[in-house]
Amino acid sequence: MHHGPTLDPLSWASFMSTWQFRLGWTITALVLIGLYALFWARARRRAEPLSVWRLVMWVVGVALLLYTMSSGIDAYAMALFWMHMTEHLMLIMVIPVFLVWGGPLQLIRANLGETGQRRFDAVLGRRSPIGWLFHPAVAFVSYTVVIVGTHLTGFMDQMAMNE
Repeated sequence: MHHGPTLDPLSWASFMSTWQFRLGWTITALVLIGLYALFWARARRRAEPLSVWRLVMWVVGVALLLYTMSSGIDAYAMALFWMHMTEHLMLIMVIPVFLVWGGPLQLIRANLGETGQRRFDAVLGRRSPIGWLFHPAVAFVSYTVVIVGTHLTGFMDQMAMNE
C-alpha cells in the first residue's frame, strides 16, 4: 500500500509517478522466476520437459504480481474503490491463472526421480485421496464459496473496521 503523502488526483502522470521499488516483492519475484527457470531447465535435461509456454506463463504471472504490487494500482487501491477492486481482481483472478498455467506441480513432479514421482502421484495424483481437491470443479466451487462468503456477507465490513 502507498504509505507516502496524500495522492494526487488520478491521471496517467500521477499513476506513472506512484511506482515504487518494492524490495520484498522484487526479491520474491526474482526468487520465484529463478527457481522455476532452474527446475524447468533441469526437467528439460532429464528428458521430462515442460513446454516453453509454461515457463512464459509463470514469468508473466510473477511479473503481473510485481507490477500490481509496485505500480499505481497498489498506490491508489485504498483511495479509489475501483482501483482497489482492480487490485483484488488481479490478485485473485488474473495472476493465479497465469501461475496455474505455469504448471508448478508438474514442474515439481518432473524434477523427482521415478520413486519420487510415484510418491508424488500417491499423494497428489488425480486418483489419490488429496488429488480430488485439485479437480477444476472442486476448485471452482471452493473459490465461489470463499468469494461469496468474504464479499457478500458482513465479513468485509468487519475486516475494514477492525485491523
